[in-house]
Amino acid sequence: MTADRFEINQANFAGRLHPSQRRRVLENVPIGLVLFGAGVYVLTLQSRVLVEAYREHMKGVEKLWFSFLPALVLVFGGLWIAARRLLEAWMGRVITVTGPVQRSIYNKVTPASQRLALIQGASSYRVRIGDKWYNADRTLYNLADPGRINVGFVTPWTKRLMNVVPKNS
Repeated sequence: MTADRFEINQANFAGRLHPSQRRRVLENVPIGLVLFGAGVYVLTLQSRVLVEAYREHMKGVEKLWFSFLPALVLVFGGLWIAARRLLEAWMGRVITVTGPVQRSIYNKVTPASQRLALIQGASSYRVRIGDKWYNADRTLYNLADPGRINVGFVTPWTKRLMNVVPKNS
């Protein structure tokens, strides 16, 4: 484990993502691709309706243009989610953020979801480096040394925290 952690730290200090970190960058890509696909599907269905309306001497064409808006939101939203993360993983860069660290755990438990929360563990971890809070998993939360100056490695576009190292390391 320490050899892996050493290699990860070495790659991050060089300004690169370690190959083991790319999976975390790509976590939401399937969601973005599904949204994009759903938007393209709806746009193709809507374009057929629009062509038929033109054939019938433009009956109700003005009303149809507004129905394209949700499909366009799906297409561009899906592209926004997927393309940024794909490009970020492909470029493989990280930027450094230095500052004192604070840690925070908060529970997203409602009375209705209390039983499920006990099974899955509904705690969310947050790490503050300098003046910005980042969502973190349990591993990054444990790596952050509170009260000391730490170096955080963040992806440039999505601002996702990838690694935390004490400043003197």
